[in-house]
Amino acid sequence: MDIISKFIKRYEEYELIRDNVAIGKPEGIPLTNILPHLSRFLPGVVKSKMYMVTAASGWSKTQFTKAIFVTGTIDWIDKHPNCDIDLKILYFALEESHDEFVDSLVIHYIQKEYGIYIPLRKLRGNSEIPLSIQELDLVKHVRPHIIDKYISKITFIDHEYDPDGMYAIASDYLNDLAKVTYENVVCNYMDENLEEKVYNKKVIKDVKYHNPNTHVIVIADHLNLMEHSNGLKYAMERWSSHYCKSIITKQWNWTVVNVVQQNMLSSEKAYDYKNQLNVDKTRPTTDGLGDSKIIGRDHHVIIGIYNPSHYATIGYYNDYNINYSKDGLYNYFRSATLLKNRLGDSGHEENLFFNGNACIFLPLPKDRDSKILMDLKNATVRYNDIQDEKYPYDPKFNTLNN
Repeated sequence: MDIISKFIKRYEEYELIRDNVAIGKPEGIPLTNILPHLSRFLPGVVKSKMYMVTAASGWSKTQFTKAIFVTGTIDWIDKHPNCDIDLKILYFALEESHDEFVDSLVIHYIQKEYGIYIPLRKLRGNSEIPLSIQELDLVKHVRPHIIDKYISKITFIDHEYDPDGMYAIASDYLNDLAKVTYENVVCNYMDENLEEKVYNKKVIKDVKYHNPNTHVIVIADHLNLMEHSNGLKYAMERWSSHYCKSIITKQWNWTVVNVVQQNMLSSEKAYDYKNQLNVDKTRPTTDGLGDSKIIGRDHHVIIGIYNPSHYATIGYYNDYNINYSKDGLYNYFRSATLLKNRLGDSGHEENLFFNGNACIFLPLPKDRDSKILMDLKNATVRYNDIQDEKYPYDPKFNTLNN
């Protein structure tokens, strides 16, 4: 097909795209439910694009990734059945175990649907106080709902760290979802003697999904734990640049989400000669990508997660009280910043309430009134034993969705 024919074909698609959006079938999965401010500049989770989530160690990059790209996307599709998106998530967990992943989904679902927070330590038996009979009954009750809503859409891999092995698993996953045809192409290269050589290369000619509405998200969390005989930097770049950029997004039309840890900042660098904290040096940046900065070039969107409460001297951040006090948000505050955005404007920041164990992020109200913020905090992290007379299937417990 010549360039004019391709131009005309693309031009004819505009009306179809417009009509699809009008009936609730956007080109992607919006993030307006979690990131209303950033969604003005970010079109959501789009096919054939690469996203990165980056933060310092322990600053909730895994929880944010699950809240946005796992439960967030599934929840949006669940509330918009007309979109007809057949979502599939291939999740490479290089740090989190299968049991930890399931635990987070159980706590998230119960908190989101019933407004009841079950502490992670109680669920795992790390507390001297066991789950109550009512809590255990609720956990059992939600099992089929969690399987139907979340688990059925997720393929969880926690045993592969090599980029070549991860790609092999992804290829098998693709072949289950689509008919893939290949062709041989002739390639030229120069050998060590600068002589031109020719070889045949097998490349993908076409990928036809059994369900044309299939949308695959592949997540790797996190790349700094990858392994390869040529070293970590090689492993990260081979996965990101060779596989994700050149094949998985470009040829398979998948969405890629890579989680990358920021370089650790020493205390000396965070403070100036007057022992005053330089906040700008503590925020995540594209220059701070740990172990390989070059992979930042591959990604269309990079989101940095910031936890200012890590630095006790900050006190207030974006006019929010993050002190460790009765009226302070402390570790329940996070911000998300568009460090890079090829799909729109970058540099914008969203202030978020964070409940780590439940993987819940909520946009903070612009009103900084402490009572409003404490009501939000109490509604999402409070813990009360479930009483028989207040069995949680009552809709009044649904504090997040009402």
